[in-house]
Amino acid sequence: TFGVLGEQKGKVTVESMMHTLRHHDDENFDPQSGITHVDVCMHAGFGPIHISQSTASMVVYLDGDSPIIFATGTSAPCTGIFKPLWVASTPPGAVPASQADSTSLFWSHERLHRATLLNYPERIKTYASDRDELEKKFTQGALKLHGASAKERTDFTTQCFSESLAAEAEWLKRVEKIPARKKM
Repeated sequence: TFGVLGEQKGKVTVESMMHTLRHHDDENFDPQSGITHVDVCMHAGFGPIHISQSTASMVVYLDGDSPIIFATGTSAPCTGIFKPLWVASTPPGAVPASQADSTSLFWSHERLHRATLLNYPERIKTYASDRDELEKKFTQGALKLHGASAKERTDFTTQCFSESLAAEAEWLKRVEKIPARKKM
């Protein structure tokens, strides 16, 4: 983490922090290879060694008046979407249960995350650029709401959550068209 942040010294942005939380050492990263892989973005695997996983990643933009929280609310920032929240706004969606629950943001996203992991190198390519574009839209929109009312911010947050759920449903269809990789 320090190494990735060191490369950004003097030019840290909301987007660069999102990129940092998604960091994998190798552009051909595959969570199915290696049992001791450790990086900023972690994916749990089988066995007692590979049990850590990144969950609910967030970046906070501190502007002095009303900080903006960009959070995934899901596992794996590399497969998730950072969405804007404000302290005075409540995100839509049910709180996740300990069992799979299709009504919560976390478990809805988990279908995409787990499907992507079955052939990460190829499946992530089907939506990574769309994810980045959607986040850019959300980030720019949130930053423009500096002096907006709590209702305007809540409405924007609700719109972002709705768009991200729709996008992830579409991405899951794309991902499932790419064959899963056979385990080594």
